[in-house]
Amino acid sequence: MPHPAILTTQSSTETVQSTYKHVANPTIRHRNVDVQRGAQYRQEPASTSNPIRSDGTRSPAPYFIKRLFFSQGSSLALQSPQPGFWGTYLGPTPSHADCWQELFGVSPATAFGRLHNAAYINRVTALAQVAFLNRLADASGKDSWQLGIAAGEFRETCGMAASLASSLVGAARSIARATRKSPNLVADTLRIYGEQGREAALRNLGGQNTSLLETIVQSWLVKQFGIDPLVNDLFNASVQLQASLADPVRGAETFTTTIRGGSQEFQDREIKVGTAWVNEMHGMSSYLRVRHNVKVGFSAKYRIPVKPTTFQRLGLYNPVLLAEQLTRFSWMADYVTNTSDWLRACMAGQDCRFLEGTRSVVSKVAGLGGYSVGEPGITVVIDPMSHPFVLSTDWFERSILPVVGVLPPFLPAVKNKLNVNKMANSVAALTVLVGSHSRPGPPVIRY
Repeated sequence: MPHPAILTTQSSTETVQSTYKHVANPTIRHRNVDVQRGAQYRQEPASTSNPIRSDGTRSPAPYFIKRLFFSQGSSLALQSPQPGFWGTYLGPTPSHADCWQELFGVSPATAFGRLHNAAYINRVTALAQVAFLNRLADASGKDSWQLGIAAGEFRETCGMAASLASSLVGAARSIARATRKSPNLVADTLRIYGEQGREAALRNLGGQNTSLLETIVQSWLVKQFGIDPLVNDLFNASVQLQASLADPVRGAETFTTTIRGGSQEFQDREIKVGTAWVNEMHGMSSYLRVRHNVKVGFSAKYRIPVKPTTFQRLGLYNPVLLAEQLTRFSWMADYVTNTSDWLRACMAGQDCRFLEGTRSVVSKVAGLGGYSVGEPGITVVIDPMSHPFVLSTDWFERSILPVVGVLPPFLPAVKNKLNVNKMANSVAALTVLVGSHSRPGPPVIRY
């Protein structure tokens, strides 16, 4: 049922006595301090119900939910200063410290905005845009066969065929040396054996020496284990190319479909929640460890062509992507960024018409723990952040996409988690590759 807008904000504090003293003065002083004990925040807009359309669906509507909950029952603290160091300190007995004032000092709504880091959400959104657009490129039949890349790798393809030929010749010569016969005789015997059978192959050897024939055939079978994969690779590549170039089923020029795609990442970070010498934080600062999980998804209807163009199917419609993938060692950049996917996403919507869609963002932040650090000359004996607390906040937002649909981000995004071992192995392999494939001039094209 529709409901009105919701806005609930609650912050609870407890007035406690803080005991402190100067390191050079034995006088113990007391002061009342308001420490944070809890906070709640919830906000939702008024719900809407769009009319039913002729096709039985409703147009999407924007919506959001923001929630935050925090609770800590105790924040006892105790510090031990070094002799002769100037300043005031908590103690000599444990007392409560207001260690959350920098996070909740204004309002729970302000704390909510600080916990949900906007820059990180935008980075995950950029990854989601690229992932969605690559889904759109797949659905619209682009890059069915990346002929441009195949052409760029033509030297490797020719090398594979040459390797096949040399393997065939090498196999015949190896068998000839083992049997002390000429390579021509071995090759002819194998050909006749396959075409006319065992008896004809024996006659080609000049007699009834079955052991010699068996040796030749068995040696060939052994060599064939290393040759067959090359034959299969060439055969499969030709079949796939022919199938990819075949025309799709003819009919309507376009069709409407819903494309869904997105990205999900998490990030662990620290937030300063209490500052030394502020609000009775005598000589120590407090930090909160949180895990920020963000999931961004796109759902959009597009009208896409049933039959993509030949250039789109062959992967020749995006010259910038083609040039990037033919650049030597471009794969190393993709360990750190999504450059290749981003370049493909830039032209993924070619000949596709956006109809309607939404972007959904789910952002969740959970407190993992915390710690306090003393100023120079101060040792934290009892850490107020070590006492159990609960901090959880989530944010869901659904927004309507503009008339242009999903656009690629302005720049490729840096991936969140880097595989250090893989990166080190890549650098090691790169040094070997450069050393073994050196030539004058800049290394631009892979070879």
